[in-house]
Amino acid sequence: MGKLILHGGEKVLIRFSSGDTEKAVYKETIGYTNYFVCENGRELKLSNHFMDMKDITVSLDK
Repeated sequence: MGKLILHGGEKVLIRFSSGDTEKAVYKETIGYTNYFVCENGRELKLSNHFMDMKDITVSLDK
């Protein structure tokens, strides 16, 4: 995910190109797919390629 190095359990903020944000906990990366667990309990998986195409960014949640 760019220059951001995450470890399992870290809280992140996922920002979509629409301006929407989603708070989540980073779970793991398998291959080029990143797995997150959102606040509502659902799992979100985002590939690096899809994130680049859709201008989705991930940052640490403060």
